[in-house]
Amino acid sequence: MKTTDLRPGDVLLYSGQSLIGKLIRALDGTEVTHAGIFLGDGNVGEALMVGTPGIHANPIDRSIEGTNWVEVRQLPKQNLAYEPLMVVANGYIAQGNRYAYAEILLVATICLTRKLNWNDGLLRRIAIGVMNKANRWIAEMFDQGKEPMICSEFVYRCYDEAVDAEDDPYSLTIFSQAGTPSRHRSWRRLRRKAITAYADTESPTVHPESLLGRLMNEPEKLQGKNQAAAPSEAPTEQISDNELDELIEMYLQKPQGIQPMGASAVTEDLERAASDFSVALMATGDRRHGIFPNEAVAAKIAMALADFVTPGDLLKSPSLSRVGRIST
Repeated sequence: MKTTDLRPGDVLLYSGQSLIGKLIRALDGTEVTHAGIFLGDGNVGEALMVGTPGIHANPIDRSIEGTNWVEVRQLPKQNLAYEPLMVVANGYIAQGNRYAYAEILLVATICLTRKLNWNDGLLRRIAIGVMNKANRWIAEMFDQGKEPMICSEFVYRCYDEAVDAEDDPYSLTIFSQAGTPSRHRSWRRLRRKAITAYADTESPTVHPESLLGRLMNEPEKLQGKNQAAAPSEAPTEQISDNELDELIEMYLQKPQGIQPMGASAVTEDLERAASDFSVALMATGDRRHGIFPNEAVAAKIAMALADFVTPGDLLKSPSLSRVGRIST
């Protein structure tokens, strides 16, 4: 299809060519690495880390430049007005410099929330490196007064916040890590339920056998960290960008198959990196959403990650129908 065929509100899912993009595809299990929403008049709303970082409107030709292709999805309901989506999208764009995005944040959160093969020592080293780097990046964004927001989270929130109702036609269904459809799990809805004494620490975006799933089941490992605050110190052990690139290239060259999880696969340094990054994510949730200070760690994490979806999650959403693919 052509870019001139796009309609306002269309979800654009990009297959990127960067090294980090290839790692995202490998770990998340889909072919897409970035997401945006078409605004009309030849512009795309998206969270970017290059050019002017933040959430901005960019010309479609510039937006898709350097990608393999762009998959286009939309709500199948033809009678839905797109204006509510544009109100939310343009509201975020109007304060776009308030937000920040980096691919390393998406990779780190995938490492934290997905069930991965931690028997692979190379993957463990990559995960420790990216989570420590993401932790440092979050600390830097806090110092600059910015809030992290992942590209696909921006798109998801445009749909979820289009109508302020308990059940609305715009809110997207996202498959949980258990493979079941999940809907209405955004922080806005969870916070509303929390106010009415609704307690639910389930987080569909977190696999129960992921690093974070383990930590949520062992809250004693996060004792003293449940008061989410801005991360004051980044981890001392940092991997260089060049070394991380070399590790990723080595990992991507290996044949990837499903392997059983070993009992000692999650090492102490991997768990420590996951714990530190979890605290940083709780801090972002506390700053953005005003998460209640007396909530348990698991509830804080569930709310902080309520809007976390990957581009691959949007690709697999049963709420969105395929329109076509733009070749670049």
